[in-house]
Amino acid sequence: MDKQAYLDAMGISRWVRQEMQLNPCVILHDQGVQLNLEHPIVTSVLALLEVDVKQVVTSYSGAKLSQVCWDMRSVKRPQIDTLISSAPIAVLEQQSSAKQALWQSICQREISDA
Repeated sequence: MDKQAYLDAMGISRWVRQEMQLNPCVILHDQGVQLNLEHPIVTSVLALLEVDVKQVVTSYSGAKLSQVCWDMRSVKRPQIDTLISSAPIAVLEQQSSAKQALWQSICQREISDA
């Protein structure tokens, strides 16, 4: 059996040079909620943040995470330094005020980066 096929069959990832690895963008969400990375709101925000979906890691716990891009938990515990923060996706879908707050958060981030 080919070594590469063996690694694939065993579910073992191959070694990648450090400089070739992308820094993950962590999106925090509520526990028990399945986050669809292809949701139109999510894809729009990731595009504005210039983040490829391949870079995204989702988590419900902010513990021991180095870089959190987007915190969309309903209760922000513990306080974590994030690029943007918003209401959960279900709230964003239903409340225009929550969407407006998200877009303002993105705009403020862009202004502070300039």
